[in-house]
Amino acid sequence: MGIHAGFWGLMINLPVFITVSLLTPATSAEVVERFFRIAAPRGVTRLKSNAE
Repeated sequence: MGIHAGFWGLMINLPVFITVSLLTPATSAEVVERFFRIAAPRGVTRLKSNAE
């Protein structure tokens, strides 16, 4: 084919990624907050909102 295999992977996976992203409902703020607290560095306990 003459083109690097990574190119073909990108051409297939990019539309799949976009389609799945658009069809998947957004995650609730409570779930995001819970996972953020698990992965956050010590001392950081809440997400900052854009309003603050």
